[in-house]
Amino acid sequence: DVTDNLTFLEDNSFIWTSEKDGYNHIYHNNKNGKLINQVTRGPWEVTNYYGFDPKNKKIFFQSTENGSINRDVFSVNANGKNKKQLTDKIGQNSADFSADYTYFINTYTSATTPYEFTLHLAKNGKLVRDIQDNKALLEQIADYDFSPKEFSTIGVNGVELNMWMIKPSDFD
Repeated sequence: DVTDNLTFLEDNSFIWTSEKDGYNHIYHNNKNGKLINQVTRGPWEVTNYYGFDPKNKKIFFQSTENGSINRDVFSVNANGKNKKQLTDKIGQNSADFSADYTYFINTYTSATTPYEFTLHLAKNGKLVRDIQDNKALLEQIADYDFSPKEFSTIGVNGVELNMWMIKPSDFD
């Protein structure tokens, strides 16, 4: 797939995502398009490329590295070294970075947690402050006795697919 995940650097080299190894990963190419290095690699997908911080030479991205139903935000040097996970809650994490990549707003949700919004330092993921949580909503729905989502996989034509199921609360 061709994407618009493209960043040109000062030396006219560029960072681009590609599925050429079978998974969507980040690649650094010189100005002529020759591969300098594959920045990320592994049996997982880069699901969002957030950009490149030219001051600190860091690339920011979201991936499925911690499970195909989870999303986490990471930083890595352009040479592929010093990868750092910036989010720590298991579930769906996404980021909106400040223009200078000093901060990011993490949007987090999971099967048991409604959306939460928090401000973090981009250099290490440290929490700066909570912006908004939905604890009031959790308190409001606590009396409803909702059944939890159960995550599993199902085989279809020899391929394992993710699935979830919610059973009635009085299911026997």
